[in-house]
Amino acid sequence: MPIVRLSGVDITSSAFLTASETWDSKRGRTRSPELPIRVLCLGLSRTGTVSLRAALAQLGYRPYHGLSMMENPPDAHLWRHILDNKFRGTAFSPFPSFGTITTAKFPSSSTDDEADGRVAWYRKYFDQVLSDSDACLDIPASLLAEELLSAYPGAKVIITVRDVDEWYSSWMATIKQKRTWAGRVWSFLLLKLDRASRLYIPIMEDCVKAKYGAVFEDSDPETAKNVYRSHLARVQELAPECLLFDVKDGWGPLCQFLGAQAPRIDDGAPAPFPRLNDREEWNQMFGTLMRKAVMRRILEITTVGAVLSFAVIMLSILYCRRGPNLEGSPVSS
Repeated sequence: MPIVRLSGVDITSSAFLTASETWDSKRGRTRSPELPIRVLCLGLSRTGTVSLRAALAQLGYRPYHGLSMMENPPDAHLWRHILDNKFRGTAFSPFPSFGTITTAKFPSSSTDDEADGRVAWYRKYFDQVLSDSDACLDIPASLLAEELLSAYPGAKVIITVRDVDEWYSSWMATIKQKRTWAGRVWSFLLLKLDRASRLYIPIMEDCVKAKYGAVFEDSDPETAKNVYRSHLARVQELAPECLLFDVKDGWGPLCQFLGAQAPRIDDGAPAPFPRLNDREEWNQMFGTLMRKAVMRRILEITTVGAVLSFAVIMLSILYCRRGPNLEGSPVSS
């Protein structure tokens, strides 16, 4: 499989799931006319979005995935601003403190001017957080389908799909598992140990709350699956010319829809379609994140301790060279 790197990270293998992050603030950026948003992938998590991200990268796109926040945590500030505007109903200034997203809807516009203003507002902040991308997938994008479609009407739309029973089983074995008491303890420790996690974990958790509410906390499987069905129906209603794409179908329908050629490996044979972020990899990722967080905290503590120790040693040497202050002490003759 050809290796494709975004910001130095190989996203065609599962290694990118735990890659070292960058700290690049995109606040105030503008989109280059040479890099328009070309593809909006508005399927739900656990429908093959990570595999599709790698596939798009191999086709020459620069895709932004929900996991991109883990690669560049400051993006969480901009996503928070956007999500607060939609779900809380007001545009807070300029980056509000983290909190729980409510289910309140942004008030509908009463005039064309207000509607145009809303589109321009979202476009401004989408252009900032997606400034170096031409495609986006997964959360938070899947919660912002209407806003993204209004901001980028020329983009092609893909909805990743899978058998609803498989999706439900995968969701319960991964995302829902992190919402058990053990998963909450895990998240609590990450939030306490790691500053990067303090940025993106609240966003991801709030996206789950906003999209699924209490459905997965205590409900029957059919009720939960209706979340998937209703999302699929709504996006199809908004973008009737979209591609319903199952990653099991491989390059064929994807390349036909995008007008692209399937990538090939060195011997000219077709490259295999990426298969990433299965249940085992997803759960391993959080174990790796915890180890990295612990090691970073140990390094921080060790560094601070070394600096303090060095300061004490230097002060001691200086004191010894100057000698004690004997002013006022009796002097022997």
